[in-house]
Amino acid sequence: MALKLTCGKGTENLDANDKLILERLTKEYSDKIIRHLGKDAELFDIHLKCHQKEGNTKRYSIEIKFISGKHRFETNADEWKLSDAIHKTMKKLMSEIEHKITQEKDDKAAWKKKARVRFFR
Repeated sequence: MALKLTCGKGTENLDANDKLILERLTKEYSDKIIRHLGKDAELFDIHLKCHQKEGNTKRYSIEIKFISGKHRFETNADEWKLSDAIHKTMKKLMSEIEHKITQEKDDKAAWKKKARVRFFR
């Protein structure tokens, strides 16, 4: 699996502490997601933008694309704190993944139940 981190507009304004936070949190969450889905992940792309119009206040925007076998997930969020933006997008991604997996399990169980009913009639 390839963990790809692309930095867009304004990321030259990131200091060493922000880079450390970004690296640590993305590694932590990517490990959790891969452990949850298995080893069939193909692409995990994180795109970070830092918006700083005036003054010292920065706004971070993060977009995540995750491709795994037959599934494709995309989430995005923006926040004033980098760690909050990362947590928000990763939790959205994990929520989408869990929803998709439970939906597939429910569909499979419903299909098996329907097949049993037809077989025993």
